[in-house]
Amino acid sequence: MIVISRYLKLARVDHWIKNGFILPGAILAIATQQTSNGYLTNLRLLSYAFLGTCLISSANYTINEFLDREFDALHPVKRVRMAVKFSLNKDLVALQYVGFAVVGLLLLAQINHETLIAGGSLVVMGIFYNVNPIRLKDRRGLDVVSESVNNPLRLAIGWYSTNPIHSVPISLLISFMGAGIFLMALKRYTEKQILGSDAGKYRPSLESWSSTELLAYALSGGFYGTTFLGIFLMKWKPELLLVLPAIINLFTTYFRIGFSLNQVSFMPEKIYRSKQLIFRVVIVVALSFLLSFIQIPVLHQISEIIRVA
Repeated sequence: MIVISRYLKLARVDHWIKNGFILPGAILAIATQQTSNGYLTNLRLLSYAFLGTCLISSANYTINEFLDREFDALHPVKRVRMAVKFSLNKDLVALQYVGFAVVGLLLLAQINHETLIAGGSLVVMGIFYNVNPIRLKDRRGLDVVSESVNNPLRLAIGWYSTNPIHSVPISLLISFMGAGIFLMALKRYTEKQILGSDAGKYRPSLESWSSTELLAYALSGGFYGTTFLGIFLMKWKPELLLVLPAIINLFTTYFRIGFSLNQVSFMPEKIYRSKQLIFRVVIVVALSFLLSFIQIPVLHQISEIIRVA
């Protein structure tokens, strides 16, 4: 008897919160560039972008969980996943993967070619990350970087869904890549600490990482993320530079949580369980929204002086 719910749980709908990286892309595109779309049009396109990206993510989660079932059996949290507990039909898993990926791409195609290309790149990265013989998650360095690429791709989907005319600034892409490296390196650090001597059996790349190297990698990602975000804002919306202290505080709070081996650091989809993180996210969002409608001439003057210099 086929239990459909077991296959649907491979899609990890509770992980869709990670696709929230789409929203900053859309907001920054509207705040820094001119868009001819009306409010309702932007809202409709953004809903297509979010749902399409979520379905593509679920496609990637489907093959991730099925192909990782032997490794997840060694993990104290992931050992309860469906692919570990039950024997699943690989043909049905493949059908679910294709179905989610195709529908997700069709939704993005309704927006424009730019979002479709970014969504297609998410599909390709999911294959590279999970499937042999490439399987980047098992290769030192690439295990962190390859997963981090998904953040700027999500950013690009959000950006192009509301503003397909202007390209995403390189500084913003690097910023989100840095943020992704920060999150992934910290996740690997907590996994290595929690799994101990079994870390290499669960994730081969963890055997070649030291805990100190992972923390240093996470910090470097955080530095790149905030630095290049500052460069982007200085050029396009100097008022939002006032949000940087709150963003840095958010990074340091997450780092402290990861260093304490809190579950949120290796399961970011559980961020809602951390009141201190949620509070800081709300502060960042509220300040960003408020400052998007404010003009501070002196900041624009400073920005011009720096650019000329």
